[in-house]
Amino acid sequence: MTDDGKVKGIKIINELKSRITDIAKNCDPFVQIRLEELDSILIINILEGINKPHQCSDGFYMRIGPNSQKLNRNQILELSIKEGKIRFDEQICADFIFEDFDDSKLEYYLKLAKISYTLDRKSILRNLRVLTDNGMTNAGVLFFAKNPSKYIAASKIRCVLFRGDERVDILDKKEVDKGLIGNIEFAVNFLNEHVPVRFEIKGIKRLEFPGYPEEAYREAIVNSAVHRDYFERGEVAVKCYYDMMKCHE
Repeated sequence: MTDDGKVKGIKIINELKSRITDIAKNCDPFVQIRLEELDSILIINILEGINKPHQCSDGFYMRIGPNSQKLNRNQILELSIKEGKIRFDEQICADFIFEDFDDSKLEYYLKLAKISYTLDRKSILRNLRVLTDNGMTNAGVLFFAKNPSKYIAASKIRCVLFRGDERVDILDKKEVDKGLIGNIEFAVNFLNEHVPVRFEIKGIKRLEFPGYPEEAYREAIVNSAVHRDYFERGEVAVKCYYDMMKCHE
């Protein structure tokens, strides 16, 4: 390009195209590109990588607006987690010992999942992909450990009922560490106790009309417990406000 914005073009030779291709292939993993020629213009199409992040000889970079910013350690980890290269649930919990395994939780899980308890425990856990030759995964600990917080600090769930619409006056507060299924069921039951219910008598039947549908807050609790970032500390918190719920009676 000239200084006044006109297309000047270049001389396109095989050596130039080879240099560009080598640069792309020297990245780890290599970057997929496609070259096109338009008169004296060489067009380089860079396809989005399916195996991010890509590293060049100087490290990892992120394009932010017109600038390329070198990533630090934490940013590289965040990108790897975002791209699914590091999955918390698949990581091995190296400290876990089987004395802390809760068979009753496994039996309850199999009952809910309608899976027959016909194999031995380790075979079932391997089939569920929570047990490997290297040990129990974090997912296995969250589901089946007696006290998951012994190994995963963020495993607990905290339920709080406030008076008013501010987090000042606490009417009820409970914190549990019952594993993923137990935590979810406890939180749902906690809200069931505090959600206002309107009753109607039809003949000899009593009909109940909760102020909020259980399906809605159950889904919210499940999503918060299952999809949270367990790399971060701090438990899931379920908060409800007594005066705000009263308005929907």
